[in-house]
Amino acid sequence: MQYNVEGPAKQFDAVGSGLIGTGNRVMAVVRQNADGSCNFATGTPVGLTASDHYTLTINDFMMTGGDGYPNVRTSAATQDLLDQDVADYMATLPGGTVTPTIQGRVKCFDPTPAAPNCVVGST
Repeated sequence: MQYNVEGPAKQFDAVGSGLIGTGNRVMAVVRQNADGSCNFATGTPVGLTASDHYTLTINDFMMTGGDGYPNVRTSAATQDLLDQDVADYMATLPGGTVTPTIQGRVKCFDPTPAAPNCVVGST
């Protein structure tokens, strides 16, 4: 994903629910390569229109409306608890150990680099 750090931010109502249709920071999304890397110049673009549909995984907190997201629990295909899914996945790894690497999958775009807003290493 590539985002504009200076783009309009998501707006929230008085009780903290996100207002649908606000915010406009995401500039591009491409499919991840088999090695986990993303190439925004040559990668396969992901559609971001209202007619595009995707299957995704979100955590339990967000699925039930946390942080102002819509409550999508009733439309979930499965309602597995994320902590159990992570535990099951960890059990398949050698020694139950995760070896994280920086893959450069999120890129910050700053339209005014003279007054930088992106975190060092995120561009």
